[in-house]
Amino acid sequence: MPPEKIAELLKKPLVATGVVSLVAEKDAEGKPVGGNKKMTITAYNGGLMNVAWGYPVGIELAGLKWRDDNAVPILCQHKTYSIDAICGQATKVSHDGKTLTIDADFMPVSQDAKKVHELAKAGFKFQASVGVSASDVIFIDAKQSYKLNGEDVKGECYIVRAGTLNEVSIVPLGADGSTQTAIAAAANTNKEGIMPEDKNKPVEAAKPTDTATVEAAQTAERERAASLIAACKGHEDIMAKAVKEGWTAEKAELECLRAEKAAAEQAKIEASRPGAPAIIDLKASAPKDAKIVAAAACMGAAMLDKDVEAAFKDVDLDAAHDLHVTRLSDVFAALGFTYRLGDDASMMKAIKAAFSNSDIPNVLSNVAHKFVLKGFGEVGESWRAIAKPRAVPDFKAVKGVRLVLGGFLKSLVKGGELQHVDLSDDARSIQAATKGSIVGISRQDFINDDLAVLSELPERFGQMSGRTINKDVFGALSTTASDYGANTTGALALDALAAAYALALAIKDANGDPLGAIPDRILCSPSNFLTAKAIYQSEHIVSGASSKTPRDNVMRNILAPVTSPFLSGTKYWLFNSAFGLVDVAFLNGRQTPVVETAEANFHQLGIEMRCYYDYGPSAGELKAAVYSTGA
Repeated sequence: MPPEKIAELLKKPLVATGVVSLVAEKDAEGKPVGGNKKMTITAYNGGLMNVAWGYPVGIELAGLKWRDDNAVPILCQHKTYSIDAICGQATKVSHDGKTLTIDADFMPVSQDAKKVHELAKAGFKFQASVGVSASDVIFIDAKQSYKLNGEDVKGECYIVRAGTLNEVSIVPLGADGSTQTAIAAAANTNKEGIMPEDKNKPVEAAKPTDTATVEAAQTAERERAASLIAACKGHEDIMAKAVKEGWTAEKAELECLRAEKAAAEQAKIEASRPGAPAIIDLKASAPKDAKIVAAAACMGAAMLDKDVEAAFKDVDLDAAHDLHVTRLSDVFAALGFTYRLGDDASMMKAIKAAFSNSDIPNVLSNVAHKFVLKGFGEVGESWRAIAKPRAVPDFKAVKGVRLVLGGFLKSLVKGGELQHVDLSDDARSIQAATKGSIVGISRQDFINDDLAVLSELPERFGQMSGRTINKDVFGALSTTASDYGANTTGALALDALAAAYALALAIKDANGDPLGAIPDRILCSPSNFLTAKAIYQSEHIVSGASSKTPRDNVMRNILAPVTSPFLSGTKYWLFNSAFGLVDVAFLNGRQTPVVETAEANFHQLGIEMRCYYDYGPSAGELKAAVYSTGA
C-alpha cells in the first residue's frame, strides 16, 4: 500500500458504531435513585468492520488511548462545537483486550439530550458512533494475516495500531433490520461501523470497493435522519416511527402538521366546553370565513369604520367585530392555525400549514391591499390631472397614432356612403413595465404579535407606489418646445399667460383647421403655483412693479392650476384635461398597485410581502398643448 494512501487515511476520521443503552441508576436494593441516568456503550468488539476506507478496518485496542480522567464527551450527532449537543460524559472507558466498553452519565439538560431521553424511554434503540483519530495505520494484503486483539484476521484490510478516542455521539441510525437492509441494498456492504456478528469470521477480502457508493449511501441515510429530527421537533413519537419505518422528511413533516392541527382543533373544542352539561356547537371552533377574518383584521388595525363598511359591504361586520382580532396570531387562530410565541418550530409549522391553505394568503393580501390603497392616496394623485390612462394586455410596446384627428366630419356622398377620415401620421409608443419592492414580516414581528405589520407596512408600500408613479409621470413630460402645438417664453404673469392662451386657441391640425382643444388647466412647478392660483381666483390683478392700480383679471376661472413637488424651475404648460400631456399604460387596465403575501424562503422564519405596480408613462397629446419656458 503506497505511503501516500496511508497518509491520506490518517486525515480521515474513523467512526465505529456500536450499541447504546440507557439504564436507571439503582441503589443497593435495586431501586431507581435520582441523579443522572447511566448509559452503557459497547463501542467495539475487536473485529474487522467497514468504515468507508475502501477495505475493512480493525483497531488494536492496546494502542487506543483517551483522556486520563476518562471524561470523554457524549454528544448528539457529532456536533462537536455546540453546547446544545452535549448529552453526557464518560465516567469509565475500558477494554478487556477484545471489547471496548464505555460507561457514562447521561445528562438530559439540552434540547437534544431531552429528545434522546424521551425517545429512549419510548423504546427507540439508538446507536453510539465512536470517533477515533488514527495515528498509526498499516495495510495487510491478501496473502497476509494479522493477530488482531487475540484473533487472526486475513487481508486485505487496514489495522489501526494507534489512535485517540475523541468523542462518542448518539445517533438515530439504529441497527434494526430496515435501516441495515437499506444500506446493504444500496452499497452491498455492512453498515458503516456495524461489527460482524461473528468476530471470529473475518470479513471477506474486499474487492477494490466502490467507496463512492458506500459513502453516498451512508451520507444519504445520515441526512435523512437529520432531516427527520428537524422536521419532527416537538413530536418525538412521530420521529421514532419515521426513523424506524424509513419515512421521508416531507411525509414526517406532514404528519406533524396534521397532528398539530388536530390538537389545535381539539384544544379549541375543549376550551369552549361549558362547566355543566350542554349542547356544544362544534362549528363555533371551526375556522371562520376568510372575508369576515379580513374585516376583523382591518378593524383591529384601526381602519376607520366608514372605510371598513365601504370595503366589506357584503360581509357580516357584527361577526367580524365579535372575533376581537387585535394581534397577528389572532388572524391565524381565527382560520384554525395556532402557534406558540417564541417557539420557532411551532411558528414555522403554523406558517407552513397556513400557506398550504388559500385562506391565510387571501386574508393577509386582502387586508394589506386595503391599506396599500390608503397609503397610495395619501401622497396625492396630481399625476392623474395631466395623464391619460390606457389599458395594455402585456408588456410589449404598443404602437399607435395620436388621438388628435385632423379635419371635420364630411357630408355623405351620393348613396349614403361615409367618407374615411385620415388619422395623423404622428405615431407614438406606449408600454407597461413593472416596479416593486418586497419586505419581510420577520420572526421578531411574530413574537411581538403586533397587528400593525398588516397595516403600517402595506400603507408604506402604498405611499412608495404613489410617490413612484408621480415621479415617473411628471418625469415623462417633454421640455422640447417643438414637441408642442405652440410654445412661448416669458415669466408667468397675467399678460404672458393671456398671450400663451391666445396661442393655444390658434393651434391648428395638419389640414390647417383649428384644433379646438381649448386649455382648461395650467401645469407649473411649486415656485409658480401661488401666482397661477392668484390669476385663477382673483377678480382684479395689480400687474407690473411700478403699477398700483388694479385692473380686471381677464384670465379669472379659465386655467385651473396643477402642480407637483416633482417639478422644478419656471416652465409651465397650458393644456386641455381631455388631452393628457402624458399617456400612462396600465397592464390590464389596473391603475393601483398589487400587494401579495407568501411564506418566506427556507433561510428566513416569517412571511414575505411584496408590492408591485405595472405601468409605463410616455409622451401624450402634446400637439394640443402650449409649452412655456417661463423665462
